[in-house]
Amino acid sequence: MRSSTVLFAFVTVAVFAVFTGVGAAQEDVYVRGSGSGEVVGNPDLEVVVSEGVLTPGEENVVEFHILNEGSIRRSGPPEYVDRVTTARATTVEFTSRNDGIEVVTAKKPVGDVPPGATGPFEVRLDVDEGIDAGTYGLSARVEYDYTRIVEYGDTSSMSDIREDERQRVELRVRNDARFDASARTGTRIGESGDVTVALHNTGEGTARDATVRAVSPDGSMRFDGATNASVDAGDVPSGEAVGTELPVSFSRDTNLRPRPIDLRVMYEDRRGVDRVARTTASVSPEQEQRFSLRNVEARLRAGGVGRVSGEVVSLGGDVEDVVLKGVGDRFEIRGDGVALGDMSGNGTRRFSFRISSPVGVVSEVPFVVEPAYTRDGDRYVADELRFDARVDETRDAFGVTAVEGEAVVGPGAETDVVFELTSRLDDPVSNVSVGAESGEPVEIEYTEAFVGDVEPNGSAEVVFVVDAESDATTRPYPASFTVRYTDSTGETLTTNSVARLEVAEGEGSARYENLILLGVVAALLIGLGWWVYGRDMIGG
Repeated sequence: MRSSTVLFAFVTVAVFAVFTGVGAAQEDVYVRGSGSGEVVGNPDLEVVVSEGVLTPGEENVVEFHILNEGSIRRSGPPEYVDRVTTARATTVEFTSRNDGIEVVTAKKPVGDVPPGATGPFEVRLDVDEGIDAGTYGLSARVEYDYTRIVEYGDTSSMSDIREDERQRVELRVRNDARFDASARTGTRIGESGDVTVALHNTGEGTARDATVRAVSPDGSMRFDGATNASVDAGDVPSGEAVGTELPVSFSRDTNLRPRPIDLRVMYEDRRGVDRVARTTASVSPEQEQRFSLRNVEARLRAGGVGRVSGEVVSLGGDVEDVVLKGVGDRFEIRGDGVALGDMSGNGTRRFSFRISSPVGVVSEVPFVVEPAYTRDGDRYVADELRFDARVDETRDAFGVTAVEGEAVVGPGAETDVVFELTSRLDDPVSNVSVGAESGEPVEIEYTEAFVGDVEPNGSAEVVFVVDAESDATTRPYPASFTVRYTDSTGETLTTNSVARLEVAEGEGSARYENLILLGVVAALLIGLGWWVYGRDMIGG
């Protein structure tokens, strides 16, 4: 109770003691229904704070009541006594002249306040983190209406007054635990890791069984996938610091700048009362893991299988199990990707893709790959890498031509024809075999020949026996060749080629006529020799 209220009560008691007889006479004179009289009195209001203890660094909710010790100077019927002692349309407005305390709540309407206690009501105060411990005063402006005099009888009249008074309310900022915080992390943008939060108790009290609750107001930072996380910090004595770790992740679109963390420290003070302190920290992620391409070469032809090769550079820390995978639908990349293994910061690895190029595309086409990697057991995907790959015109992998021009066969004859197989590839190949096919009346016998290895742009000869029927018309006939080979990646591929077989009159028969002629000449020579030498031998 305020000192003025105590003094007022003391004076009232003294006056009451002096005028006891008069008061009694007035009460004795008044008899219900006796006719007329006058009631005089007023409310006597006091704003009382239930627990005026403030916590720095947060918004405090303070409860208050209004006590009404109504004063009666001339009594009368109870309804008139209530009338003159009740405050009506009451409002309370708090203001602060302290730099460290700001009143958040506006004027508070509390309505009628009869004798006794009314409440509780709330007022919100924003208390600075750096405010000194001690006692602080707020001004409470109390406004209300009341009836000062009621005259009753055959007619009655009342005298109403608007009261405006100011009172002082004392609050105390306790010298308890307070916190400064800092945070650090080695986690990269686009990855998951830990953030270490250091709490330093700058107050005088020990925070017992402290729990730290971290909240991320920034959507690009998460704690184990959520916007908040909690961790036990134990006891934090005055003047000491403790470190706690929280799981953290940064999205791939996070900027390289500090991210705020709102911290609430929930603890027990030295009296065993639960308290909450607020503070903030900020943490900056590390630069994201990136890769780049260099020395990239593309050997591609429309509608064919080619190769894109080059080097990948790791622009970051050590990573494991790096794999390049093709993305997009412009190229068909053979296999599940290229495994590069582990890479150190600024390290390089060679890569090579086997690629099927789209038919009809002869231009610069974006070649896009996506690096994936592992760090600390977690798998991540880095930003895509692009390279404009030139796709050249279609060209068969192998060409087949007859040696010394077109292959010539005579009607009704078999001829050994030599063909030259020429590689148009930029890589060596192995297990090369050539299959040949032609239809009647010119047929190729023994339709497959094994070649073996062929160097880039190298050539080899293959021989096929060609049989032309006797009624074959003298004109060119097509022969189809299928070349099967194994490329440097171990993939078996095939390509097709076409050559011409020329049927020409006399080419084949001359060959056999010469053989017959040689046979006749040989027989004649043998016979002549027998006639000359054999006869002498018999005669001798």
